[in-house]
Amino acid sequence: MAVHRELPKVVRENWHYIQIYTRIVGDAALVENDGIPSQVSDEIFSKLVKIYHAENAFYFVSPVTRKSIMENRGEGV
Repeated sequence: MAVHRELPKVVRENWHYIQIYTRIVGDAALVENDGIPSQVSDEIFSKLVKIYHAENAFYFVSPVTRKSIMENRGEGV
């Protein structure tokens, strides 16, 4: 994540970069918790839910949050 701080502001504010960086940080939070969604990963991935407009998406195409798993489990399968 040290590279993030070294990038020019124009890169860090690019929406493509924001999506990728947010995903990396969220995946790191999942790895740190043995792949189990936590409060930390939920906060990170909730940003992606809004970016992707995935508020009503099936859990298997939505960012991994506890809410998306519990509210949508079994749907679309």
